[in-house]
Amino acid sequence: MAGVIKILRKRWPEATLVILLQAGLMVLLEEIAGRASVAQQTPSADLPGRAGFIVGMGTALFAVIWQMLYLGFLATACRDGAGPKQPAQLVRIGRLFFWRMLRFQVILGVIYIGVSFVILVIVQSVVLASEEVSNIPDWVAHLCSFAALVVLAKPMLFIPAVMIVRDRMVLEAAGLLKEYRFFEAKDLVRAFFGCFATVYLLSSLLGLIEPGGAFYYTAVGIYAVVSSTLIVALTLAAVLFVGSKTESVTETAEPAENNLTAD
Repeated sequence: MAGVIKILRKRWPEATLVILLQAGLMVLLEEIAGRASVAQQTPSADLPGRAGFIVGMGTALFAVIWQMLYLGFLATACRDGAGPKQPAQLVRIGRLFFWRMLRFQVILGVIYIGVSFVILVIVQSVVLASEEVSNIPDWVAHLCSFAALVVLAKPMLFIPAVMIVRDRMVLEAAGLLKEYRFFEAKDLVRAFFGCFATVYLLSSLLGLIEPGGAFYYTAVGIYAVVSSTLIVALTLAAVLFVGSKTESVTETAEPAENNLTAD
C-alpha cells in the first residue's frame, strides 16, 4: 500500500478532483433518489418533465466525465507512477477504457444482483423460514448483499485492474484472472473487505438519520467523501498489484497504449 500513498501524495490535485467528483455524484444520486421517493408519495413534488430531463442528462454527463477522469488516473498511475497529469490528459486516456469498463459494470451489476437474490432466498427458506422475502429484516438483506460481495471479490477487484493494466476487453481480462492469486495480496484482500465493511457500516448509520436538513446533508457529504477515498485507494492498489505481477506490460501494447505513451 506504500505505492498507493506515494501516488496519492504526489498527485493529490488529481486524486482530490477524482474523489470530490465521485463524492459529488454520490450526493447528487442520493438527492435524486430522495426526490423520487417523495414524488411517489406526493406527485405534485415531482420535477416538471423538461427540468427532469435536464437534471437526468446533466447527471449522466457528470458521471461520464468523472468515469473518464477516474480511469485516466488509474491508467497513468500504473504506467507513469507518481508523474502528474493534466485533467484533459486524464479524460483523453480514460476515454479509451470507458465503454469496456461500462460493459463490465453492467455485467457485474446483473451478476451481483442475481447472487444477492439467491443468497437471500436461501437465507429466507433455510434459516429464517419466512413465507415471503419481503418479511426479511433490512439488516439481513444487507448481510446477504455483503455475502455476495465476498463471492465476487476476486473478479470485482482484479478484472478492472487487468483491463486497465493489460489493455484487455472484459472476457479477455476474466480469462487472465488465473494469473493473479487472490491471497497473494493479503494486504489488498484485507483492504478490500475493510473498505466495503466501512462503506456498509456508514451507509447503515446514514439510514438512521432523518432525511432533510443541514445535519443530514452534512452526513451524506462525509459518507460520500470517505467512501470515495476508500474506493479510489483500493482500486489504485489493485491496479498497482496487477501491474507488479504482470511480467511485461509492453508485450500487450495496443493502439490505446500507444496513445498513453505519446502523452
